[in-house]
Amino acid sequence: QYWPLFRRVDDALVGCCGLHPRRPSEGIAELGVHLHPDHWHHGYAREACRVVIGHSFDTLAMRALFAGHHPDNRRSRSLLLTLGFRYTHDEHYAPTGRDHPSYALTPEAGNEPASGSHP
Repeated sequence: QYWPLFRRVDDALVGCCGLHPRRPSEGIAELGVHLHPDHWHHGYAREACRVVIGHSFDTLAMRALFAGHHPDNRRSRSLLLTLGFRYTHDEHYAPTGRDHPSYALTPEAGNEPASGSHP
């Protein structure tokens, strides 16, 4: 489920953030966040992802989270690493026809910045 994100000061719709089933039988969900470009670079994605990550592990007892991004999107890469995700592999994404960097986060990793990064 992706939840809408509203800015508190004026109730403007910022975007959405949430989870998508990845491998439900293994307790793995996919984290996603999508913001309207007018709301980029304000920290909303990081804040929303941290809340969803906490909900994923603390309430839903997920075993791990998966996330990926378009290979040209350096800011998404930086966000995932800041949230503690670790690069695991490149995965083909049919809608773009490209291999997208893919990441994993486990409850043990917490929300600490990653020490390693994708090349």
